[in-house]
Parts: sequence; structure tokens; C-alpha cells
Amino acid sequence: MAAPSGTGPESPAEPKRVRDLAAEGHLIRLWTLSGRGRAVGLWQAPGAGRLREILRSLPMTGWRTVDTMPLTRHPGDPAQVT
Repeated sequence: MAAPSGTGPESPAEPKRVRDLAAEGHLIRLWTLSGRGRAVGLWQAPGAGRLREILRSLPMTGWRTVDTMPLTRHPGDPAQVT
């Protein structure tokens, strides 16, 4: 399936929106996986519904598959040790 004009990887719309979401504190980290167009992101939102809204705001939404998995803090997380 081809992405609509102006929304493909060569378009500035997707990376700009990603940068905006990072600046707003929603996107914490983003990694590229092997294989064409695959990535893993660490996202933050106050709830599942809000996270879905955030992810739907990305220009390529209709042309990607998104799986989400809620995370909880681990008691041994070095960032949590005081």
C-alpha cells in the first residue's frame, strides 16, 4: 500500500510530528529495528486512551501497524534507587 502524497518517509510531516511529541514529553526514546520501516518507541501518556490519541496524530497512522504494551516500574530499576 502506498502512502498518500506528502506523508511518506521523505516528507517532513512525520519527523516533525515525532519531534513535537518528544518536546511535549510523550516520546521518550525511539529505536530503529532491522527491516524496512520498523521502529520501537517508548511513549508516555496519562492513560491508554490518551496514548491512542497521540499515536493517531502521527501523519502515517493509516499506513502502519501499532502494538502497545503498558509498562510498570520495576522495583530494581536503577532510576528508582534512592
